[in-house]
Amino acid sequence: MKISQLKYSNDYNKYYNKFRTLRNSYIMEHPLDELLLLDDIVVPAEHVHHIVPFLNGKTEEEKYFLLLNTNNYMSLSEKTHRLIHRDYKRHLSPKQIKYIQDKYDSIMKQLQVFVANDKISDLNSEIKDLEKQIKENKIADTAFSEENVRSFIENL
Repeated sequence: MKISQLKYSNDYNKYYNKFRTLRNSYIMEHPLDELLLLDDIVVPAEHVHHIVPFLNGKTEEEKYFLLLNTNNYMSLSEKTHRLIHRDYKRHLSPKQIKYIQDKYDSIMKQLQVFVANDKISDLNSEIKDLEKQIKENKIADTAFSEENVRSFIENL
């Protein structure tokens, strides 16, 4: 699907409507093109760019994490925004490329932590469910044997 088609799809609009409010406050806090400012060029920002596209998320939760996490935003002028979507490595300075790469690396680490915490939360829920079933005598205490727990963790 082309970006132009995606922009008007229901899926894109569902996410974009939630982003709009954050976008407006972000651009008020960061009114200048962040990349040009690195080279001491002052140009008003017109766009808020997602460093990691939110539709790259594998789950709804990951998509919303990428969409609503302001660490994944960058204020840009119209021209810089177009250049990034074309071939940013050819059009930007090494300092600008490093800035984008550092922000990208940071958001990907945050996403990994988010996903890991989500898995831990799921694991804690499953353990609570097992404990409840044991109390209600629906399953035997042997379900918590060291071998069963180790096997369960390895399958995560």
